[in-house]
Amino acid sequence: MVSFQRHYLNFLIIKIDLNIYPIVCSINMSTEEKPKTIYYFDEDPGYETLQKITQGYFEVLKLMDGRDMYLNETGMYNLPLNEEASNIFKFKIFGNVAIVGKITENN
Repeated sequence: MVSFQRHYLNFLIIKIDLNIYPIVCSINMSTEEKPKTIYYFDEDPGYETLQKITQGYFEVLKLMDGRDMYLNETGMYNLPLNEEASNIFKFKIFGNVAIVGKITENN
């Protein structure tokens, strides 16, 4: 009789009759990684890069910590809700965003 059992330390235990064969698995058994929705830059990455990230024309919001957030200006009409950014900033944000700058100590 053959049976398989996945172990929490990322190896598979195969039992064949009375013999046990542990096999190390190189397969990532975790859930799928989420696509990146927030991009961070210390310095301005340039207009083209920001336009690619935001998927079109963008607007800039000044954050209280001194950084700038770039987001698609019409994202609410054609882009999916960015749950990660919305949870952080406590208002609905649509599409990918770029956060540019360093946190200032004055704020």
